[in-house]
Amino acid sequence: MITVFGLLIVLVAVLISYRMEHGNILFLAQFPEIILICGAALGGFIAASPRRVRRSVFVGMREILVGKQYSKADYLECLCLLGEVFYVAHKNGYIALEQDLSVPEESSIFIKYPGILKRRYVLLFIIDTFKTLEASNISPSDMEQLLYMELEMRHECSVVPARSVGSVADSLPGLGIVAAVLGVIITMGKMNEKPDVIGRSIAVALIGTLLGVLLSYGFVGPLSRHLEHMADEEKEFLNTVKVAIIAFVSGMLPRVAIEFGRRLIPEDMRPSFEELELAFDTVKKSSTR
Repeated sequence: MITVFGLLIVLVAVLISYRMEHGNILFLAQFPEIILICGAALGGFIAASPRRVRRSVFVGMREILVGKQYSKADYLECLCLLGEVFYVAHKNGYIALEQDLSVPEESSIFIKYPGILKRRYVLLFIIDTFKTLEASNISPSDMEQLLYMELEMRHECSVVPARSVGSVADSLPGLGIVAAVLGVIITMGKMNEKPDVIGRSIAVALIGTLLGVLLSYGFVGPLSRHLEHMADEEKEFLNTVKVAIIAFVSGMLPRVAIEFGRRLIPEDMRPSFEELELAFDTVKKSSTR
């Protein structure tokens, strides 16, 4: 909701400044101009975007509205989950995780971490990695390369919505010019009218340019950058998981492996050494295997 609040600030600031110069706010509501610009932008987006891209943009916008983001608690929960998985694998081997990996929703391990269960891709990233370790003798270096390529692919897919929305933002000023040119054409047909009629017609044409620029830089552009930041945050989170797993499969003890992951967390969300130590001790005591 903070994002919506920011967009409202943009709108209110523009309207207040306009009203302070005694402008008529209702005059800005030129629906033909709005329909032209928004309709053309939507049509261009649909024409340029396959169904997968349209769906990813819709999902991304929904996540912006609900405020989906990673927090310190999410990182700590993920490290605790990894610590427990590492502890069981270190003690009993990867085979002891077979049932947990097959049905994580019924696992005595995964069910303790509802936040990770809700983040479907993070859950699948962990599960698929340990299934690969269980089913093969893959070396730590090869596993690291595999996870690196997967994260790069995932990030490329995650930034597609941002690029797509960014293209719409780039097109809006041009569409505003189209609306203005059409308004000028209409005005030229009114040259025999009174000056106030001609002036009103020119003002309506200029509103098209205003709307195009305002929508681009004040609304759609910021949403595009927000989607890009969300993709970067997800990559940072998954990279923490990757580093911890690679440290474990390289022979590090579970506690040391999750410390590798903790060091990769951005400073403003990184749990302290003591917080992780306390959480990992609780994990070991609660583990039944």
